[in-house]
Formats: sequence, structure tokens, C-alpha cells
Amino acid sequence: MFWLHSKFFQLHRDAPALADTASKWRLAIALLLLCIIHISMTKSFYNWDLVGYLGAAHTLRGDPDPHRRTYEDLAAGVPPGIMRGLVTSDYRATIAASPSEFTAAVRFYLVKPAYPALMLAVNAATDLSLIAASTWISRLAYILSALLLYFWLAGSVGSMLAFLIAVCAASSEYMLDLARYNTPDALALLFTLSAWWCFERQRDTAAMAIIAASVAVRPDNVLLVVLLGWAMFRREPRWKIGCLAFCGVGLHMLFRWYADYPGWQAQFATSFFRGSVAAPSLADYLNIYLSLFLPTDVERALWIFAPLNIAALVVARRGANERLTQMLELNLAFTVLHWLVYPGENERLLVSAFLVSIVGMTLAAAQKSLDINRL
Repeated sequence: MFWLHSKFFQLHRDAPALADTASKWRLAIALLLLCIIHISMTKSFYNWDLVGYLGAAHTLRGDPDPHRRTYEDLAAGVPPGIMRGLVTSDYRATIAASPSEFTAAVRFYLVKPAYPALMLAVNAATDLSLIAASTWISRLAYILSALLLYFWLAGSVGSMLAFLIAVCAASSEYMLDLARYNTPDALALLFTLSAWWCFERQRDTAAMAIIAASVAVRPDNVLLVVLLGWAMFRREPRWKIGCLAFCGVGLHMLFRWYADYPGWQAQFATSFFRGSVAAPSLADYLNIYLSLFLPTDVERALWIFAPLNIAALVVARRGANERLTQMLELNLAFTVLHWLVYPGENERLLVSAFLVSIVGMTLAAAQKSLDINRL
């Protein structure tokens, strides 16, 4: 009887915690259903990157004629009107007609082998085509990123506020676009958010391992490998952080070698001049940075992202939260560095940068409110 009596009071004391846990999971299921509704109402956007990733997948599988197999897949899996758009412009028509030009273009996608390799794995394990596999990889990564954002915040600011923030993020055009595209961008977002979550929770080894592995998804994350490695190398265990950072940079170089990657200047020229400038001059670079990006990406970054990140940084500093402050500093540094090195890919970067800024502001404000209540 005494055991039953003590057990009853233990359950009574634990009831609020159990109710909070149940509420947290109910809201997580609601967020999951919302994301499923979003992707069910969203049509895939088959841009030209799909051609490159299909070619990379067939190359990785060792198909004797990846050029032919890629365009057979496109003809079978893409609507005719979109298919015409993938082969009609001068640049796209040249690649569609020439296996050698196709092979040269695929190098820019082989340097990101994780995504086409995952496409092949899903294709082998299911009845899905490579195109359908790429679609569902992006959609699943989008859902997992939204859930990760929710659970990251729920432990600090409460389930309802975390749910509302995650709903707004998952419903935004930026994040929904990642679910629409047959690209590794949604998968890269999942890796990056996971690394930042581990970093904020002071799980340095896990954060470094995740971001090092993410180089196989997006090569530009090597910048984050270097920044995080530099920030965490002063802590113990140094040898683990150093080895993981070295592995991340090593993987980046290995994938560049395997893909016969042409280098940063050639990538820059291909992105902005479609190969018409083999080695861009200083005037070409200045034209890109000053003429093309000041009215668009930089203005948006200055007026939306930068104030949010800086405001969160100020609040975190005043709250004496060293780890949160460092996360926001590194996020800002990564954004600026990424824009300087990869100026043509800021749309993809802004998603993770905005989310980390929102998380930083929310956590910093929650801590500040808690400090005020203690006074």
C-alpha cells in the first residue's frame, strides 16, 4: 500500500511535466502535418540543375553513356513544356547536343557527390525514378529542418512560441523553395542547422563532424569548416576538432580532384559569363560585386539579415551568453565571407543565415527575460 501511495504522489508531481511533453509532441505532429500539406500543394520546380545532378548520378553509377541516360530520364519524368526549356537556350542546347560539353558541365555537380549518391541509394531501395528520388530527398530534408528548428527552440522558449516560429519559417517562400528544387539545398540546410544546434548546445565534436561531412553536400561549407575549426580549436579536445577540420578540408580537395573541378575562377566565369570569359579580369569582378549585387542581394542582406543578426548579437552579449554570441558572430562572418567567394549563390545561403539569426534572437531574448525576472 505504501508503494502505491508514493507512486500516486509521484505521478501527481510529474503530471505537469508529462502534460508539457504531450503538448510538445502534439505541436510537433501539427507542424509535421503542415509541412506535408505544404509539399502536397507545391509543385517541383525542374530547373537546369536537375540535368547536372542526373548526369552526376549516372556518372557515379558507372553508366557507359551518362549523357544519353540523363536525357532519357528527363524525357520520361519531366513535363514536355519544361523539357523544352531545359534544352532550348544556346547554352543548354549545346550541352544537350554534345556529350563532351555535358561531361564538362557535370564536373560542377560531381563535386557535391552526396546528393547524387543519395539519389542512387533511394532509386535502388525503392521503385522511385532518380528524378522522383531527388524530389523526395528535398522534401524530406525540408520537413526535418522545420522539425529541428522547432525542437531546438522548444526547450528554451516553450512549445507554443517554438511552434509559431517554425510554422512561419516553414511557410516562408525561401524555405518552401528548397522543397521545390531538385537540388541539395534543403539537405545542406538540414546539415547546417544540425551543426549550429550542436554548436549552441556545446557539443563541439558533433558540430565539427556534421559540418565536415556537409562538404559532400555543398562544397562552400568548407568556409564554415574553417571558421568553426578556428573557433573551437581553443577548446578541448583539440585533437578531435583539428582532425575533423582537416578531414573536412581534405574531403573538399578530394572531391575537387575526383570531379576534375576547374577552379574558382572558371566557376565564377561559368556562373556569370556562361564561359565567355575564361579568366575574369579585375574589372569583371568589380562589375559583378558593384553593379549586379549592390541593388539586390547586398541591399536585402543589409536591410533584413544584418540588422537582425546584429541585434541578436547585442542582446546575446548583454546576456553574457558566450556560446550564443559566438554562434551569431560566426554566422555573420560566414555570410560575408560566402558572399565574397560565392556571390552567385546567396539565395541558398540566406535561408540558413536567417534561421540562425532568428534562433539567436529568440534564445537571447528568452534568456534576457529570464534574467530580468530573477532580479
